Amino acid sequence: MRRRQQGRVKGGKAPTVQSVTRQVEQILGAQFMKTWIRCRVQEGPVPMLTYCTDATALSRLVRTQLGKTILFTDNQNWSDEAIVLGYRSQYQIESAFRDMKNPHFLGWSQMFHWTDSKIRVHAFYCVLALMLISLLQRVLHQQGVDLSLVRVLELLGGIQEVLLIYSPKSGRQSPRTATCLSALDTEQEQLFKLLQLGRYQRR
Repeated sequence: MRRRQQGRVKGGKAPTVQSVTRQVEQILGAQFMKTWIRCRVQEGPVPMLTYCTDATALSRLVRTQLGKTILFTDNQNWSDEAIVLGYRSQYQIESAFRDMKNPHFLGWSQMFHWTDSKIRVHAFYCVLALMLISLLQRVLHQQGVDLSLVRVLELLGGIQEVLLIYSPKSGRQSPRTATCLSALDTEQEQLFKLLQLGRYQRR
């Protein structure tokens, strides 16, 4: 900003002390910025902007506030460790909301409903789907497999059963059929075994 103020004005209104001061205040509007950055705007043919950092104030901020979080809770029976772990686990809730915005899996939208009762049903099966896939993710975690919800759904969605229909031979009225699985990669094979999906395979 100082370099810009010292340059030549090519068009528009010339900067004034008041306009430069307003820009400085906007820049320093972020938390703590005014505490350790000192700025001064002086009159001149072009307003002169000078600034410096207050090392003492910055050191005080680092010691007392920066990098620190104050947690408030009404769970008075919780230990300090439980409070911190609960706070740091909030990313899981945020991740769940993000997953529900996925247009391919667990999608809350597009919602083609307009009445309250149908919207409640839509919300119910979206949350139910999230709960079921979260339980599935937990089962996999207990088996030593850590995958995101979206990745689990992608892998399982790629496991397909193929039905083969053969032309009937002479003397037979119905065609012969056989089933097989689509080609599985290493991760899909692992999930297939851990979740015992073979019990649902048509024989």
